[in-house]
Amino acid sequence: MYKVNDTVILAMRAVCSLSERKLSNVESISSRFGCAYNTLTKAFKKLAKAGVLESKRGPAGGFRLARPLSSIHMAEVYRALCGELPESCQLHRRFAPKCPLCCHVRGTRQMMRRMPLVHLRRSLK
Repeated sequence: MYKVNDTVILAMRAVCSLSERKLSNVESISSRFGCAYNTLTKAFKKLAKAGVLESKRGPAGGFRLARPLSSIHMAEVYRALCGELPESCQLHRRFAPKCPLCCHVRGTRQMMRRMPLVHLRRSLK
């Protein structure tokens, strides 16, 4: 099953708050979301390495989107923070078409691959 932990949810929400042009520092974002600075910093570094975010060091540095939010999918954020999306439920090694859990996992996996974060941003407003 998916382990969508608090860090993944926080990262998706925080990424939705970023701009393509303006740099945002982690300190202001972590205070806005009421989360630990170190947790968000680690997540943003992984997302920058995966090409979701761009980072700039220094006193005027921070993070911004590497490309439009409409082209960043939920699966990219999940993959950068947790690894590859699972193929099946924890009971089976491969997809079992008659297993309702496997069908749920497959449906969630497909939705996360297709769902751009811009839809999540709209629901957070």
